[in-house]
Amino acid sequence: MDTTDLVLAIIHHLLVFSLAGIIGAEFVLIRSDLPAATLKRLAGIDRHYGIIATLIIIVGIGRVFYGLKGWEFYAYNWMFWAKMAAFATVGLLSIIPTVRFISWNRQVAPASGYRRRNSHPRAAMCAPKRSSSC
Repeated sequence: MDTTDLVLAIIHHLLVFSLAGIIGAEFVLIRSDLPAATLKRLAGIDRHYGIIATLIIIVGIGRVFYGLKGWEFYAYNWMFWAKMAAFATVGLLSIIPTVRFISWNRQVAPASGYRRRNSHPRAAMCAPKRSSSC
């Protein structure tokens, strides 16, 4: 049981620090120009933000149920619930930037499924010649 609690605590703290690093990376990217490559990178970083936040919740639930303190400690601890409320608030507030990043990324990405009439490489090679061999 000691080892489980230790491993869960280490993973939990590494994930929290990773989340802080991801927020810092988003902050740095959003302050500069936003060409298509940067928007794609920003959307990828934001995706990792969501994944890490989900992992923090999963590992945190594991700490509550499999940790040394037990769920009773957390159920009646007001500081725990304050942290949960703060985490939920930040999670809800991060929905707006995530939706914007997705929207911006879609605006700069080429329309999926759209193909110009002469966009096939063979058609483009043959179009100027107008030969019948194509």
